[in-house]
Amino acid sequence: MPDIAQLLVRHSLAASRPAETVCSGCERTLLTGERWHQLDDGRTLCDLCFSRLPEESRQAVRSERVRALGRTLAKSPCSRRFAQRAA
Repeated sequence: MPDIAQLLVRHSLAASRPAETVCSGCERTLLTGERWHQLDDGRTLCDLCFSRLPEESRQAVRSERVRALGRTLAKSPCSRRFAQRAA
C-alpha cells in the first residue's frame, strides 16, 4: 500500500504546476508572454498558426497571453511614479 504522505505531496506539487499550453497546429509548447487563440472547435493555436488561417476562419472564441505562473498577477503602481502623480 502506498504511503499517504507521498501521495499527498505528489498531488499538491502537480496541482501547483501551471498547465502547459500547446498549439494544436504546430504542437509546440508556447512560451511565457506568447499569445494563444482558442477557436470555437476547441483547438488552441499560437499566433503563427492563427495567422496562417484564411481570413474567414480567424474567429477566436478567446485570446490570451501565456502567463508564467498560470494566473493573473495583481497590478500595483510603482511607488516612485505613484508619488509623483499624486503630488
